[in-house]
Amino acid sequence: MPYSVEFSLISEKFLSKIDKSLRLKIIRKIEWLSKNCEFITHQPLHYEFKDYFKLKLGKIRIIYQIFPDKKLIFIAYIDFRDKVYKL
Repeated sequence: MPYSVEFSLISEKFLSKIDKSLRLKIIRKIEWLSKNCEFITHQPLHYEFKDYFKLKLGKIRIIYQIFPDKKLIFIAYIDFRDKVYKL
């Protein structure tokens, strides 16, 4: 059963600014994540972001949290690699 997905305001803002073809690639990748969440090994972040994971799509990074009890993926941040780690 796929996990439901919620986006932060900053993630939605990034998606609204990029071109349609890149937006569709990101959405497809997130849909894939929601369907395969229980079956894949997630890439954790470190230090103060230890509760977050990353998903790579070319130069784009999708930073997310998983709430297995709610079957929820929260997309916290999406941006290009050179900007995403400067939070």
